[in-house]
Amino acid sequence: MDNYVAEARQALAAGDRQQAQQLLNIAMSLNPNNGEVWYLLGELATDANQRTEYMSHAERLGYQPSPYGSNQFQPSQYASSQYQPNQYQSQYPPQGQSPPPYQAQYPPQPMYGQPPRKGVNPTLIIVGVIGVVVLMACGFFFYTTQSLLKTASGSLETALAVPGMTNLTETSVPAAFGSDEFIPAVETANHLPAGTKHTYNSNPPTSGKHWGQATPWGTYLDAPPPDESLVHNLEHGGVIISFNPELVTADEQIQLEELYAELSAINPRVILTVRSNLDVPLAVTSWEYRLLLDSVDIEAVHQFYDDHIAQGPECEQGRCPQ
Repeated sequence: MDNYVAEARQALAAGDRQQAQQLLNIAMSLNPNNGEVWYLLGELATDANQRTEYMSHAERLGYQPSPYGSNQFQPSQYASSQYQPNQYQSQYPPQGQSPPPYQAQYPPQPMYGQPPRKGVNPTLIIVGVIGVVVLMACGFFFYTTQSLLKTASGSLETALAVPGMTNLTETSVPAAFGSDEFIPAVETANHLPAGTKHTYNSNPPTSGKHWGQATPWGTYLDAPPPDESLVHNLEHGGVIISFNPELVTADEQIQLEELYAELSAINPRVILTVRSNLDVPLAVTSWEYRLLLDSVDIEAVHQFYDDHIAQGPECEQGRCPQ
């Protein structure tokens, strides 16, 4: 436990904030009541309210920071901007002197033809006509694209249809392996006080109450981040790939790491993590959806990612919070 905290401090001193976050997540999963861990999480927080909340929680747990502070780990974003000596310099001549004569930036150009009639601006007419044409073209393109997408989507769903691959409702029977299972949210997605444990209605969880701090996107191959933090990632449109290291071979783990690199290059909202309490080798989750696999099926994971990435409740048209 102390080794993770010490290495996290070293990572902060070296400026490696992502490595520090991963080490602190591991330390948190081992002991969520360690005040020093909460204080260092406050050091990492970029939001002022989160920073205050984490450091206050650290003090409530009995942790007293060094009287000299640890601002050496903070980014330079709090440094004041340098004084610009000429920023407020007067542009007027000294008292008693007359201003220099006005010099136009460009020499006057001759006018050709007859000037337009008063009240008529040919440029505005041309711009208006172009605008109308562009709007009509955009409308036609949008309508055509939507029609083609609907046709292609229907054909693709028919071609790729797999028996038993349906979304489940609350009254449906459990989905079989390899099925994309819909698990509706049965409670609010309110924030819990940091460090509070919560019981979820599925493993891995797909919705529910969670901490205000999400887990940084990346790989966690030694220890999983807390579920209360991972659910926040799902709310932000993320996809989490969880595997049981005891049921997955070394070669299959390499395949999963390569798949993570491929998917995160498309959209970085992906987490690859170990999860020893899985009853199956592999599980993929997003907000309210879960895919259980009894083997490492790369194609199935890829399809789940395509269907659910950036689809969290806080996302709008594929744009999600960090």
